[in-house]
Amino acid sequence: MSPKLEQILEKMDQMPEPPQAAVEAVNMLENPEIPVAKIAEFISMDECLTSKLLKISNLAHYGYSRQVATVKDALIRIGTNAVKCSLYSSMVEMAGFKHNLFFIELWKSALFTAFVAKDVGERLKYENVDLCFTAGLLCDVGQLMMNEFSTEVYASLVMEVKRSKFDIVHAENQVFGFTHVQVGYKLADLWKLPNLYKNVIRYHHDPMAAFGKILPDEFKLVVAIHVANNLSPLFSDQSGHEINMTAVQRAGLNLDKAVLIKSLAKKFDSHYREITRIQEAMFGKL
Repeated sequence: MSPKLEQILEKMDQMPEPPQAAVEAVNMLENPEIPVAKIAEFISMDECLTSKLLKISNLAHYGYSRQVATVKDALIRIGTNAVKCSLYSSMVEMAGFKHNLFFIELWKSALFTAFVAKDVGERLKYENVDLCFTAGLLCDVGQLMMNEFSTEVYASLVMEVKRSKFDIVHAENQVFGFTHVQVGYKLADLWKLPNLYKNVIRYHHDPMAAFGKILPDEFKLVVAIHVANNLSPLFSDQSGHEINMTAVQRAGLNLDKAVLIKSLAKKFDSHYREITRIQEAMFGKL
């Protein structure tokens, strides 16, 4: 039985807020003017975040023999992207999402979007490409709520979207009467995420709806997420048939779609390897 939007919104109102320390730490990581030592000091003040980060950093996946004992060493060892994944994991964990198999598939799709969005951001000459990574992680957070309420129905819908090359938002509207975009925006509001991320959630499936409404640099961010998200192997055949090339061109990138996808695909294998490493570090081997 499909849930109603009112049920999901009521459930969200009852959910605990994510640790604001995690949200603040993510924002600090995206500010190149803040030294690593200061970020490490801030994270170290939160016992829960510190223990999770040190646990992940000391897993064998990262291939170091010396034990990591400080948050600063962890930041250096595993890099800011893995740290952001850990912080996002803390936010999701606090919300109480069930970690079923499809949840992990959605998580991996968010990671793929994050990695590829950063690559697209570089091509768009977006000033802070690390922001693309975080926005990619967050753009489909509403899908976690859809999965929470109706895993079987939502997983079947996603498989049908990929098989039939449907638009995911249209398919959700047909089946549920609402979309993960609506749910994600509400969740971002409850989590007190910056407006930048709310706009990414709202517009990443329809970037031209944002053109002229948000700052040009922010529009580039939305477009970067739009392109990356439409190449996720969970939802698409990676042909990019849903990519709005008008939006890509308005963002300043005059490339043929096939050329763009081919250039991005060169890094897909390395992204898959890193995604597997992070997934195993956080959830174990499937």
